[in-house]
Formats: sequence, structure tokens, C-alpha cells
Amino acid sequence: MINEEGYHGASVERISARLNLSKGAFYHHIATKDDLVAACFQRTFDIMWRAIRAAESERGSGLEVLAGLTTALIERQVGGAPLLRSSALTTVPEALRAGFLEAFDRLSYRFASIICDGIADGSVRPLDVNIAAQTLTAAINAAAELRSWAPGIAPEAVAELYVRSLFEGLVSPAA
Repeated sequence: MINEEGYHGASVERISARLNLSKGAFYHHIATKDDLVAACFQRTFDIMWRAIRAAESERGSGLEVLAGLTTALIERQVGGAPLLRSSALTTVPEALRAGFLEAFDRLSYRFASIICDGIADGSVRPLDVNIAAQTLTAAINAAAELRSWAPGIAPEAVAELYVRSLFEGLVSPAA
């Protein structure tokens, strides 16, 4: 709901209603809406770091690590409870925003580092790693909307339809 409607649009009343809980039951489990948002962001960060470690444990080229990582995170966006998108930060209260931005920056730096590994091993062409990392992050964020763009897409088809176009781009093989 926070992804769909932002921090302010996802009121405690609406969250409680979607969960089929009373507002009192919500507050029995979560002290404040800010605590819920913080827990959602922390869950997202934990999932992303686990995906990074899992992809790196496969010991492939930089490109293989990036492709595995991206596929896992995008399948997560499409196949179940999506990750909280960085765009949700725009409406989060200032007091919470700085820490979340720092955590997203650390993830982006890690993506950049993996891209550097790919450049070093020759599996990724030389490019600006920070821009590429931000592009990768944007693609993962945008995948939360993939069901709207491609209704009925199966999570296992995501790699073929979405990740492939991200990594192969729009250049024809002849180019």
C-alpha cells in the first residue's frame, strides 16, 4: 500500500482495513505508523542484501552476479510481497528519510562494486558504474508495477521478458 499510495495515502485506517484488523489491533502490534514504515524498509534492505550475498556466492562473472541478483529481486517484486520502493521515500517524514536514503545508497554502492567486478573480468563493458547502479535500482523499483504493464506475467517469465531487455538493451545484434 505504501508503494501504491505513498506514506500519507497509506493511512493506519486503510492499512488496518486491508489487513482486516481494527485500528486498535493494528496499534496492539505496531506502536506507530512510522514503526511500520521503518520495518517495511528494513525488510526490503534485508531481502536485497540476502539477494546480493546469494548471487555472489554463485561465484560467476560480474555480469552473472548482476543478472542473478536482478532476476531474484525482480521476481520478488512480481511474485509476492514486493519490496518497498525507494520512491516511497518522497513522502516519508524527514526524520526517517535520512537513514533510509543512506541504506539505499549503500545498496547502490554495492551494485556499483559488482559492476566494477564485471568490468574488471570483461563481462561488463566499461561504463559509469554509479549511473549503471542507479539504473539497476530504478529497474528493480519499477518492476513493482510490472503486473500493470504486463498483466498475467508469471514470475518465472520475468527474467526472459524484463531482465533480458535490461541487460541486452535495445541494440540489435548486428550493431
